[in-house]
Amino acid sequence: MMDLPSSVAARTSDIQCLVRGARGDEAPARLVINRLPNDEALLKLDGLDDGEVLQARFRVTVPIIDMTGIYLGGDPGPEFGHLPFWHHEKYMRANSGFPYVALHNTQGQNRFALGLVDQLLNCRITLTLDEAGRCYHIELRADIAASDRERLSRDGLILFVSQTPDVWQDVLGRYRALAESALPSGPIAVPDSAFDPVFCTWTAAHHGVTGEWCEDTARVAATLGIGTWLTDDGWFTKKAAFGRYDQVGDWQPDPEKFPDFRTHVSSVRAMGLRYLLWIAPLMVGGESSAHAAMSGILTEGRADLHAGHLSPTAPGAAEHVANLFDRLMSDFGVDGFKIDFVDALQTAVCPAVTTDDGFGVATFDLLRKAIDRVLTQRPDALIEFRNTYTNIAAASLANIYRASDVPLNPDLNLWQVTMLRLMAPGRAIHMDPMFWHPDESDRNVALQLMRGLAGVPMISVRLTETRASHLALIRQWLAFYNRHRPTLWQGTFAPLVDGSAVRQLCFTDSAKHIVLALSDSPVDCPSVPREQIVLNASPNGALVLILSEPSQLVVSDMSGKEVAEHQTGRGTVRMDVEPGGSIVVQSRPESKEPKSEGPGREGIDPA
Repeated sequence: MMDLPSSVAARTSDIQCLVRGARGDEAPARLVINRLPNDEALLKLDGLDDGEVLQARFRVTVPIIDMTGIYLGGDPGPEFGHLPFWHHEKYMRANSGFPYVALHNTQGQNRFALGLVDQLLNCRITLTLDEAGRCYHIELRADIAASDRERLSRDGLILFVSQTPDVWQDVLGRYRALAESALPSGPIAVPDSAFDPVFCTWTAAHHGVTGEWCEDTARVAATLGIGTWLTDDGWFTKKAAFGRYDQVGDWQPDPEKFPDFRTHVSSVRAMGLRYLLWIAPLMVGGESSAHAAMSGILTEGRADLHAGHLSPTAPGAAEHVANLFDRLMSDFGVDGFKIDFVDALQTAVCPAVTTDDGFGVATFDLLRKAIDRVLTQRPDALIEFRNTYTNIAAASLANIYRASDVPLNPDLNLWQVTMLRLMAPGRAIHMDPMFWHPDESDRNVALQLMRGLAGVPMISVRLTETRASHLALIRQWLAFYNRHRPTLWQGTFAPLVDGSAVRQLCFTDSAKHIVLALSDSPVDCPSVPREQIVLNASPNGALVLILSEPSQLVVSDMSGKEVAEHQTGRGTVRMDVEPGGSIVVQSRPESKEPKSEGPGREGIDPA
């Protein structure tokens, strides 16, 4: 057989960098290597301040050896569980994604990762599969504006590279620490209240929200274990249409829906709830009174949103947004904001601005200025980001990250929250609102609420119309969350991920070990800690436990009622437990191992 050159598998090449200047010509650039422990390195672009560098392209060829998926940050798509073929690309900006790519294997080990430490540049990552070479050609392109060069001349344009076989999220953690340390300002504090369960008005009422409806619903929510109330879109207009934002921009409560907004907020807070308000501060709709006055500093905006966006580099834009937050805080006494559509801003170009120069820095500075105004009035304010702007730069801007819109999709909701927890362990990660059809079965409601333990639970159903059995389940699982919150958030978070599916979530501290079982994978029950809780969030009617000690097992149904108790020895135990039910495992190392008998137990293999 003829040995064609193209059939020879590639080897990892040295990372190359090409820089483009003002004349459009490209030239190779030298990279200064700072080697780190664990087969990692920082590569710094040399000579950045020698001339007007407008773009840097980092290129590397990586052999596909023991690789099964790609992580590109935030909310990984199908590429996390299988290698995309031919060509895959992703764009990153200060307000969307972050410049990082990593390849991993089925064991979750890193095989190759690289990312820019600077988070404020406009970047593009491309991966091209070379079938003949059995490799990926990876390119990370960074656009450098004049306003970026002062910062980069001081801090450097630095590329993080890792080939260590550590768990992929540990590698990501080391990169994240470097990137956060390079931000213009550090992460904002995350108050304990950021972990309180939330009621969101959106899927329960959409634009039909009114003050009376909110207060009637909040009275019920406060009895269920909810700690935070979020009034979503619709509080400022009666004319809103789903998916259209013609009315946004004035940010004044609709006088018929909310005759006295400050009194309304006080009423809800008097019920023991914090009050958050939805706002899209960069959007200005064509039917708002603000549109005419601000038309000169509005970008065109996405056509599907029917609104323009404030250019972050336009004169007066940053002060306008900061004053807006100042006013909403002082006028209404809210506890914080859900800030929406930050990633919809895609350009700085507007009638007053002809270039995207400084887009990233200006967007970050505009938002940080506004958040500083909020924190000055209320240091423990809650700030929620979502979608693709739950990135590394956002740690300096928000203390709550929320899953993207995943209506009626509990599995995808859990997946996104799991990935966000691994990416941003220092933030409070909120579920997208959990809701269901009024006629949904108790079992499916229980399973969705149980999955909600993966993050901070967020509910959005018509509580005043919800049937008693559903209310009881909400109360039960929010009580479980609140009771075990230290373990769920301060302990170790360890997901078992198979491809693009989460099979188990494990939460462990010195006192408890809680497992959310989402599949038929056997559940490990170690000898310590002594108290262990296994939650059956799968559709299966039984769980397989691997017990390291003789144990007492207490089985409860989905309503929390104890239905069986067993004493069993070490080994593998298959235990009947309905979907939505649970097993409390109490290890008894001093106990004699019982015989393999008793209802609900089968297939016991004593150690």
